[in-house]
Amino acid sequence: MDGYTETDFILSALFEAGATSPEGRIPLSTVLKTVVPDSSQFSAKTNVAVSIDRLTTQGLVTRTEESDGTISLSLTARGEPAARTVHEAIAEETITVADEEEARTVRAVASTVEDTTTAVAVACTDGDAYYRSETPDTEFIDREDERAEWQQVVDECTEHGRGAAVAVSGPRGIGKTTLVEECVADVQSRDDIDVVRVDAKQTDEPYGPLRTFVDRAGGENDMFAVDSEWETLRSQTGQEGELDSYEAGQTGLFYGITQQLEPAHGHRILVLEDSHESDRGTQSYLEYLLGQLSELSLILLCTSTVGSGDTVVTDGGPLDDERVTQFELSRFGRRETARLVQQTVGRRDVPDSFVELVHDQSGGTPLYAELLIEELLETEALDPDFRWYPTDADDIDLSTAIEDAVSRQLESLTPAGRELVTWASLCHEPIDTAVLASVTSVEPNQLSTAFDVLTGAGILERDPDGDLVFTTAVTKEVAQSRLTDTQRRDRHRALATALRTEYEPDDTTDDHGGVERRIGSHYQNCGQQAVAAEWYKRAAESAAAVYAHETAIAEYNNALTLAREGDNSEQLLDIVTDLAEIYCLVGEYDAAERHIAFLEERIEPGEQQRSQYVCWLRARVANVKGEYEAAEKSSRDGLSVSGLETEAECRLLSTLTESQLMRSEFEAARTTAEQLRTIAEEGGVQRYTTESYAKLAKIELQTENYDQAAEYTQTGLDSCDFTQNTRTRIRLLNMRGTIKREIGAFGQAREAVEEALPLAREIGDKFNEGRLLVLLAGIAMRTGRMDEALTHAEEALSIQNVVGDRFGQAGTANIIAAVNSYLGNRESAVRKWRQALDIAHEIDNKTLICGVSFNLGVNFRQMGELEKAIDRYREVLDIVENSEVEQTKAETLLGLARVYNNQGEYRQAIEYAEQSLALSEEHGHSYQTLEERLVLGSAYHHAGLYAEARDSYETALEMSRQHELDHYICQSLLSLGAVAQEQDEHETAADYFQQATAIIDDIDRVKLIATYHLRYSQFQAEQAAYETALEHVARAERALSREEWPYYEARAQRQAARIMLETGDIATAEPLATAAIDTFDEIGAVHHLAKAQLLKADIAATAGDIDQAHGLARRALDTITSVTVPHQNRSLLL
Repeated sequence: MDGYTETDFILSALFEAGATSPEGRIPLSTVLKTVVPDSSQFSAKTNVAVSIDRLTTQGLVTRTEESDGTISLSLTARGEPAARTVHEAIAEETITVADEEEARTVRAVASTVEDTTTAVAVACTDGDAYYRSETPDTEFIDREDERAEWQQVVDECTEHGRGAAVAVSGPRGIGKTTLVEECVADVQSRDDIDVVRVDAKQTDEPYGPLRTFVDRAGGENDMFAVDSEWETLRSQTGQEGELDSYEAGQTGLFYGITQQLEPAHGHRILVLEDSHESDRGTQSYLEYLLGQLSELSLILLCTSTVGSGDTVVTDGGPLDDERVTQFELSRFGRRETARLVQQTVGRRDVPDSFVELVHDQSGGTPLYAELLIEELLETEALDPDFRWYPTDADDIDLSTAIEDAVSRQLESLTPAGRELVTWASLCHEPIDTAVLASVTSVEPNQLSTAFDVLTGAGILERDPDGDLVFTTAVTKEVAQSRLTDTQRRDRHRALATALRTEYEPDDTTDDHGGVERRIGSHYQNCGQQAVAAEWYKRAAESAAAVYAHETAIAEYNNALTLAREGDNSEQLLDIVTDLAEIYCLVGEYDAAERHIAFLEERIEPGEQQRSQYVCWLRARVANVKGEYEAAEKSSRDGLSVSGLETEAECRLLSTLTESQLMRSEFEAARTTAEQLRTIAEEGGVQRYTTESYAKLAKIELQTENYDQAAEYTQTGLDSCDFTQNTRTRIRLLNMRGTIKREIGAFGQAREAVEEALPLAREIGDKFNEGRLLVLLAGIAMRTGRMDEALTHAEEALSIQNVVGDRFGQAGTANIIAAVNSYLGNRESAVRKWRQALDIAHEIDNKTLICGVSFNLGVNFRQMGELEKAIDRYREVLDIVENSEVEQTKAETLLGLARVYNNQGEYRQAIEYAEQSLALSEEHGHSYQTLEERLVLGSAYHHAGLYAEARDSYETALEMSRQHELDHYICQSLLSLGAVAQEQDEHETAADYFQQATAIIDDIDRVKLIATYHLRYSQFQAEQAAYETALEHVARAERALSREEWPYYEARAQRQAARIMLETGDIATAEPLATAAIDTFDEIGAVHHLAKAQLLKADIAATAGDIDQAHGLARRALDTITSVTVPHQNRSLLL
């Protein structure tokens, strides 16, 4: 078959495939596979690509670029007759077929294979074509276990509606990509599976692979835009809450990415190849995603390269996790290598000695085995007719063989093609063709054709986005090795210049650090270290602006290394300063302090700007770590530096205010915040003007000056309207909601939260979203909607756990505990409160310690552990005694009043309740005042001061109706009914009880329901309606069975015993009274204990046991005289 060329075979293939019109286009890849079988040499593919280019130039073939970036071919009107002629001529050629005695025509051979062109494409140099009747198997070699496990993972995910992660790892050339392709092919035909593939090494911008995933999944990339408030956040971080806003920014971004990747139905497989090449921001996202996969319909399939020979690539990382199914691929054994050799040469009858040679030289690595065979065929060390095989391993150097194979492939290119490849080998992938066009000598009108030739030759390929990348890393390395050191340096310098020309003038690139990093890398490779360091620094700043702080730190460290090597002290200090700030920003305080210390040691006299900046950094770290004295000292040291610029002074005043505020030095903090406002307003630094109002509002809120706090908050919000500072607006709305909650304006509090929540979600501020949900939970709890409170609190806690908001975690645990306590889950409540208290002590926040300790006191009081309750309340009083936090003091005094009221120490209860009421009325705490009126009324009532009790209860009833608080209305009515009953005003009492009856069914509060039924039972018993009275006791007990309230359970037992006594059922009455005595004694409810003892004395006397009755009466007298009780009750006992 002498005389036929690649162009003839190409024309024949196109004609036979029907590519005779534009509509009949054939993919270039199909033509290549037809003309050059998989077992053919690299150089043959290159020759075919060049031949296609020649046919296009001659006007015989049309090349078309499809929408997906692939190339298709078709015959022109002029090419069709030429193709028909050559096809018919080839079909009539006679060829010798292996293992057959007679020669046959190509047409006859073609009838037993795929087509005419395939029949002749295997022709050897002597003109014979060998038809292989015994072809080897084409099944995927080895990895059956991995494919079966993969199928199991997919089946379990789709069956149970959850996600999973699979990591394929191994050295280069081991077959990771091939396995992934097979795994995807195994499931891609399913209707419920969608596959998106990305190669991490083809992008170097922060979150580059994630951007590509989102884009290919049909999502929106808007979330990757730079936060417009980044600079504001950066300057303020280190104050309470702002630090976490940075982390929250990234968490919000990660949440948004996940929402974009989650499929609308079915499951989506995310294939991330070369995951070890991902930027650190992407790796952080992978860690985040692993924690969410159980709730998602995403299956993550990643490949990563581990050390192999002199190729060492990072292993481990986020995928080195027990939640990830690991496929650690090993090299082929001899048996698998034999199958691979047979498939590569297309024959079964390969001698064992040759298989042994390939296996030993390749080490069982599939890629190296294939490349070795290609090289042996190319150099004819392996007979092209496979009549003999080499067996001497000493004649073969694997690395040289592979490099020689690639080198010959490059040599077969035109000079323009070789120049393009060597330039491209120095570029980052994907290859920036616009930049490449500006530096090469290839004519612009020839670039497209040259790229097509390189793609057709298998040197370059197009990724799913149509961008050019190298097919193998080996090809790129060999292309680089063809350049001298001088040539490499010169070309890196030219590429850096071209990138700056292309992107720097309008700075419109949106890859946030990718271009800067590439420029820095090129300058580094051409030896301009100082310039490279500056570009790495710019890359770090761009990365940080989109919350890719891991990438930012890596780029800063790249810059730092170069600055140290270049002995550029000024540049070194600038980079260390930026690194210290970013470490502050992300909460790595030990690293920040190391860099700050480095700076302090090197500040020269007269360096005012750097000196004050270091003081500010030091103060920021100290504030966040709770070292407030150190923070104040650093802030004052910075303020003492001469020649401060206005913004620098504002920064330092802000950190000083924070340290004073956190030490509860409210007057000092107020003075500093006022100074900050004055300087910021005069200097026109608007964001610090807004910040000053936020600080002032926070001070007034903590000192419970709610009107002033509300005024500052509104002024701050007005300022936010001017500056468009969304984050500060969210914080101020949170503050407004807190103020309204504290004064009992729950509707307005909810409105503030509902305005702020969408803003926080819109900008991805998970930190403040969590805080707002906590506030919403607190409002729901205060208004009796416990299920809603628990839902909001649990949602908040899930966010805070991700963000790492320790203050928020403690506050949320406090609310969850309070709700559990209200619902009767006492032990669970105590565990949550202790958890909250541990965090509060850990971060040394006195306000939080007080709040949690107070709630623990409430819980202990309700559990009947009154001494523990007193200890907790007194702990709070010790902290707040000399502070300005009057409401906390009032709440604690009220708590003590409740305890002493339960213990029967009524005069002390009245004293504490009156002190609490005076504080609350002074500061306008309407909700607190209502509570105090009820407790004070109860103490008056038990002390026999009925007029005072009635006045207090009536005031409480009026306030309850004004605020439409049904549970307080009911409580006030029951209390008034009890007073009327004891004064023998039975009609009045009945009226109050009837009013309570009308609303009790709408109230879901166990304690109040029990109180209602017990008081109504007592009223009915006095009217001798014993059956009705007993029914209400039973209803009280049913309500109490839902929660643990020992005090009310004992009261129910005592009431039941009294009814049994009145109806003559002594046998039932006696054990009920005994049980009540035991409970009252255990919980320390002295007054009620004495009443129960006296009741049991009555039971004994009725039964005729006068001695026992006398003993019980004396015990009752001893009990009641152990506390201060009114004269009336003591007389009753006597």
